[in-house]
This record gives sequence, structure tokens and C-alpha cells, in this order.
Amino acid sequence: GRTVLPMQLLLAWWLLPATAVGLQCCLRRDMLAVCLCPAAAWGSGLESFPSLDEGRNKRNILTSRPLEKVRIQRQLDADEEYGELADPNGRSSPAERLAAVLAIVDAFEALRPVVADGGPAEWRRVADLLAMDPFERKAFKRRFNAYADNIYYSDPDRANAYLLGGAPPSTKQTIQYLYRNEALDNIEGLRGELEYLVEEQQTDVGDALHFHDEATRAFEAYLDLAPERDRLAARALMRAAAAAASETETEGGS
Repeated sequence: GRTVLPMQLLLAWWLLPATAVGLQCCLRRDMLAVCLCPAAAWGSGLESFPSLDEGRNKRNILTSRPLEKVRIQRQLDADEEYGELADPNGRSSPAERLAAVLAIVDAFEALRPVVADGGPAEWRRVADLLAMDPFERKAFKRRFNAYADNIYYSDPDRANAYLLGGAPPSTKQTIQYLYRNEALDNIEGLRGELEYLVEEQQTDVGDALHFHDEATRAFEAYLDLAPERDRLAARALMRAAAAAASETETEGGS
């Protein structure tokens, strides 16, 4: 017999906004398939819709550019109050993003002898440093989010699965998130302890060193979860940048 399309589908087909060209074309193609082959469309098609298959089936309306733009804008709006997400339109490589994280780790680890062997003046400078970018909470999270914790995924099947927040993080991402927060909590604990030592004219740095060591341990655990290729590439970028800076400084002094 003749197949009668539900009125809702007909309306959805024709009332799609003109800006959603990719989505419109995709839906019209699928609607045509329904008209020409209703048995196939309403039978086997039900098993794979929506086709959230982590990239195996690219005929997924969630991969359309209009939906991508909607997702990004909604997430930016939601993040406006917090300012912790990295730029979703950024095009830097994983190695470049990890290099920014490693720069934080290296700078922080270099502070330990200053804490251990310094006095009130040095402790005050360290505390002030830890209150600034990149150790300030929002700046710190942005750098780490840009590498591993950000909700923006390169695979649009995952990225658009949930328009209000991206796809759920993987287990590894969740663990990295916890290590990142543990490091941040101990950095803030170290800053508070140094401020206490200065204000109360105390000299016992045992608790301060404990905060530093715990943050360092969390950093190491976080980095252990990063792919080795990313770590090697990031270190290579940092060495190249240091060499270029040294060369520029040498030329400037000659």
C-alpha cells in the first residue's frame, strides 16, 4: 500500500532554517529514501539511528557544521561565568598544548629549593608568583583543558553527541582531571602556607614542602597518562624554543 509520511516529518523537512544547509540536505536525502524504499527506511534504519558509533558510520546528522557551531556557541555561553575552557577553535597540535602544561610543571618544580632554603622575602615572592598566571586557578585550568580535559573533540560524532556539553570524558581523561585538580589544590595550599609563614614569622617549612611534593606527585601521575609521543614531541618543541631564545639573546648582546 501507499506509505503516508507523518505530518511532523514533513514539517521538519520543509521548516528547517535556511542556515542549516548541511543538515537540511542530509535530512532531505534521508526523507527521499523513506519515500522510495519505506521498508528499508523504517526497518533496518531504526537499528542505527542515531548513528553514534564513534566514527564508523559518517552518515550522521550530528556531524553537520551548523550543529557544530551551535554546540561551540552554547558551551562558550555556559563557560562565560567560569572562563576555564580553552578556545574550541584553536588549531595547535597536542604537542604544543602539552608543552604549555610542561612549562607549568617545570616552573613549579624549580621553586622547591627556594621554598626549602629561602626566607620570608623569597617565600613572599613565591606566594605572589603562585597567585598569577599560569598558576592562578582559571589560567591553570585553561592550559590543562586545552590538552586533555576540554570537552571539544575532533571527532564530531563524539563532540556533538550532547549539544550542551560534548561527549562524556574517557576514563583516562577523568583520571587526568582528578590529578590536575589535586595538583591545583596543593599549589593553592603551598601559597597559603607560605603566606602564613611570612605573616606569622614562622620558619618551619615542613608543611610547605609537603604541599609542593604532593603537587609534583600529581603532576607526574598526570603526565604518565599522556601518550609518550606527545611527551617526546612537547619536550622537543621546548628545547627548540629555548635554543631559539638563547640564540636571539646572544645576537642581541653581541
